[in-house]
Amino acid sequence: MPPAPNNSADPLRALTSRAQSGDRSAFEKLMRRFDLGLKRLLLRRTGGDASLAEELVHETWIGVWQALATGRYDPAKASISTFIYAVARKRWLQHLRRAGRAASTTDALDDLLSTHADADNPALLLQAAELIEAMRACLHTEGTPNSLSDGERSVIIGLMTGWTERTLAAELGVAASTIHARKQLALKKLQRCMAAKGFTLSDAERSDSQRE
Repeated sequence: MPPAPNNSADPLRALTSRAQSGDRSAFEKLMRRFDLGLKRLLLRRTGGDASLAEELVHETWIGVWQALATGRYDPAKASISTFIYAVARKRWLQHLRRAGRAASTTDALDDLLSTHADADNPALLLQAAELIEAMRACLHTEGTPNSLSDGERSVIIGLMTGWTERTLAAELGVAASTIHARKQLALKKLQRCMAAKGFTLSDAERSDSQRE
């Protein structure tokens, strides 16, 4: 029988392991560590609607706890931080569907996530977390034709955290047309990089065109 993994050098992984075994205090520590970041992300997504953001954060933590408690989260496939944000993004997309709204097509990651089914399915949430890990790798790939410039990376990360092109332009002190151009170039590179990893935007683009 293989030896049990040693989590002593990784406090976050150790906390996650304890939470998976049913340790509520460990789970509460995970919540304290990530709660503020989740609130910031969802406040941007909701346009500053604090009540809705708080509701989505609550739903996110319920989903994370259920995945940990049922043993359906696999730390070998995605870090707990990635998994938590995957659950939050799926909850946001689920809210949009309930409200009869479409996800923004400026966010390549949400486009990809929207092709995954029910946000309550832990296996699909883990797939979404793997997708985010792949996207992060593509964002930070260096020395290839698909590597993003610093400017392109800043734009994509800004869009993925809820900024609009206009607010990004003001924040970075450049024209809105520059932000748009960087976004288009970055998305093309990301599409090629993600395709090489087995992910594609084609399904999302098809579903988006059917909505128009």
